Amino acid sequence: MMPETTIDPRQIIDEAPLGPRQYLIYFILFLTLAIDGLDTQITSYLAPVLAKEWEISMANLGLVFGIGLAGSAVGALTLGALGDALGNKRIIVIATIAIGVATVAMGYANTVTELAALRFITGFAVGGSLPNLIALVSQFTPKRLRASLITMIGCGFPAGAALAGLMATWLLDSEGWRSIYHFAGYLPLLLTPVIIFFLPESLVSLLKRPDGQVKVRQIFERIYGAQLSREVQFRWANASDKVVAPLAAIFRDGRALASVMLSAIFFLSLMNVYFLSNWLPGLLSQLHSTPHEAIVATTVFNLGGMFGALVLGRLIDRFGYARTLCTSLLCSGACMLMLARFGFTGQSLQLAAFVGGFVVLGGQGGLNSLPALIYPDHLRATATGWAIGTGRLGSVTGPMLAGALLGAGWSSADVLSLTALVPALASILLAILAFKLMRRSGAQ
Repeated sequence: MMPETTIDPRQIIDEAPLGPRQYLIYFILFLTLAIDGLDTQITSYLAPVLAKEWEISMANLGLVFGIGLAGSAVGALTLGALGDALGNKRIIVIATIAIGVATVAMGYANTVTELAALRFITGFAVGGSLPNLIALVSQFTPKRLRASLITMIGCGFPAGAALAGLMATWLLDSEGWRSIYHFAGYLPLLLTPVIIFFLPESLVSLLKRPDGQVKVRQIFERIYGAQLSREVQFRWANASDKVVAPLAAIFRDGRALASVMLSAIFFLSLMNVYFLSNWLPGLLSQLHSTPHEAIVATTVFNLGGMFGALVLGRLIDRFGYARTLCTSLLCSGACMLMLARFGFTGQSLQLAAFVGGFVVLGGQGGLNSLPALIYPDHLRATATGWAIGTGRLGSVTGPMLAGALLGAGWSSADVLSLTALVPALASILLAILAFKLMRRSGAQ
């Protein structure tokens, strides 16, 4: 039993009401993720201009997009684990600087190879930043609001991606594509000092350092206004005092099966998300009405995703992740099946697209909070990085599989119907995972 002068920091975090300092932390993390989304998506909007100026086909730019996804997967796996070992804030700062420098350098690129190499760096940094952001949010959030705030801050990424489109529309003709890269790169560099001065370091990692007790006390006095005796010692229950290999740790102590299943769930979910992101406009234009309506429906689909993430995050906190996310995944499959088999046009198509985005993209936003809900604090960035990194393989598999099926003569309706099975399978795996974790918790 802990002595009376020992406090678990989570007790203070869970019991304290949210105040201005916490909201400032969440806002900075939201901005960081928004800039990540902007710098990730900006190349997509500039690709036609690059292809024309460099006299290459759009297909040749596929290398840039593919290597960006590969960098994101590698970054999530490696920097997620490093964040748990060395400190989440430290990795966020390094990643943000790397994103800024590489994006500015893109403005000086003259070949596809140069652009692809820089895109790998930005993808690596963005992929590594996300699990550390999620881990830091979860650590400074009361348990009762954890999923809600993770999904809310996660909306920063699509918001930044949307801002990239606006920036390209406003500035491309007047400033040129190189200036847009420069502007997009300066934003994370300007944000870096704000992160350094106002964002706290992970409490778990601080408590592993010689001056950790002093640093943690200072954080609680500054953020929570807690007046604590100098004799009080902080100890994060169940966290290791030694810096070990976090990636190996998520496969020890009975966590191996959960980690494998989590990877499979993210693989299936991201396979579905990226399949729809890449193919939805084309499939809808073949199945329903005009290409213009299909484009509008795809935009509405993304808006539905932002609303879905916010609502589903709150539902997870209220009813638990298993009920909420399993239901969302099953509804995803049902929506895809309806889009494939029922004739939607006009407003009915927009409504169906909104509901589809709500459960598909919103469900992925809610799913991003899952590792933070089922893994201990000192492994959250690693577990999130593992899930997102391995799940990125699905982001490549989904679009490729759809392309192969369409090339083999499958109809758009048949492809959508088949892929509706993907979220249903993910729901089954999630239900099994939740059951096993519940049994394990009951046994302990």
